[in-house]
Amino acid sequence: MKFVRLAVAVGVCLAPACNKPAAPVATPPSSAMSSGGVAVVPAVGADAAKSGDTFMKSLRAGKAAAAQLTPGFKKLVAPAATAPDWAAGQWLEEFKGDAAAVEKQTAYPLDGTSTLVVGEPAAAAPVKAFTYSKLVKPSGAADTLVDWLHVSPARPAVDLSTDTAAAFVAVAFVDTVLTKQTPLAVSLLAPTALKRLAPPLDPDDEKLGYNRGILGIRLGNFRETFTSVSYGVAAKAGASLTLAGELTGPGSERRKFVVTVAPAGSGWLVEDFRHD
Repeated sequence: MKFVRLAVAVGVCLAPACNKPAAPVATPPSSAMSSGGVAVVPAVGADAAKSGDTFMKSLRAGKAAAAQLTPGFKKLVAPAATAPDWAAGQWLEEFKGDAAAVEKQTAYPLDGTSTLVVGEPAAAAPVKAFTYSKLVKPSGAADTLVDWLHVSPARPAVDLSTDTAAAFVAVAFVDTVLTKQTPLAVSLLAPTALKRLAPPLDPDDEKLGYNRGILGIRLGNFRETFTSVSYGVAAKAGASLTLAGELTGPGSERRKFVVTVAPAGSGWLVEDFRHD
């Protein structure tokens, strides 16, 4: 089971198996939550909901394939792989258990060209895994593709019916940091935030735009040993959106946090995150 991946469906995982070793920090794409340069047409309404259900069924059966991912997202989950399709397929295999617990899915239009599908587990499910997926439909294609997929350890108490795209990026960032899906979390940080939070220290860092070690420490300090999260209300602040919440578990310790996202190209990226 794996914690991360936002595509057209997003999930949450609270099981110990989700606390896998952190993956190497990846170079973020030019625009997170993008279709990797693929032209897209709207994937909304009943068609998107149907596609989300089809994708979830393939995950549940362990038959989800790299061909169902956009090129950009496949590169993000299988960076520098000698066999990217195989590597992406192995990554998808880890969602089989989470997908099996999903009982209900809700679709939300994101930006006119994509749809967010949130999967909720059955009340009696032993693992409360919520899945988040983002679906897009390349021009001329018969089927929609998954442009993001992750599992979350909590039901987002956020109104995703308004400011959906911005709120989703904030939720996805916290979820993926908390579940150690580092490449996904890094892809949601704005270049200016990366440079400010983890200043480059040498020519290699300058080329990357930030220092991987410093960023890893900052993300680790945010996550510490917390295992779950509760989200508050998302609020607009000028062109930006802030989302406050609280990290919890496994004991009684709690930590309040605030994430700020701002417009970036045709989407949204995290500009800052702070905690007590």
